[in-house]
Amino acid sequence: MNKTDMHSEKNVKIAIMGKQTGPDNETLTSRVIAPGCFEEKNSSKEVTFTENPGQDDETETTIIYDKNKVQIIKKGATASHMIFEVGSTHMFKYETSFGTFMFGVLTKELYMIDEEDRTKIRLLYELLDNTGIISTNETVISIKF
Repeated sequence: MNKTDMHSEKNVKIAIMGKQTGPDNETLTSRVIAPGCFEEKNSSKEVTFTENPGQDDETETTIIYDKNKVQIIKKGATASHMIFEVGSTHMFKYETSFGTFMFGVLTKELYMIDEEDRTKIRLLYELLDNTGIISTNETVISIKF
C-alpha cells in the first residue's frame, strides 16, 4: 500500500442519537443524520460532517476515534473539544455567542463495533460543571461506509 492509499477519503452516512437526563430526571433527546467524509490517519479514524448547513447555527463536527478514545470537535456556531476515555475526566470549553463555559466529561462506558462497512460507537458519560453532575448522557454514533 502506498502512502496516498493510507489517507484516502470515503463518503459516509453519519447518524448520531443523543439522550441527556438531568438531575430532575427530565430526558432530552436529539438526532443528527448527515453525509460526511471518513479518513484513516495512522492509528486513528476520523469523520467530518456539517450540522445545520447554510443556517445561522451551522457547525462543522469532527469525530476522531480509536479503540480506547473518542474525540468530538465542533467549530462554528458553537465550539468545543470533548474527549471520551473510560474512567477519565476531561475538561473542555464550550464556546457560544453567549460566552464560554467550562465543563467536564466523565466517561463511564465506551463501546465500539468497527467493521468494514460500518462503525457503531456508544458512549455513556456524565457532564460536569463546578457544582457536580449536571446530566447523565448516552450518545450513539453510527457510521455507514
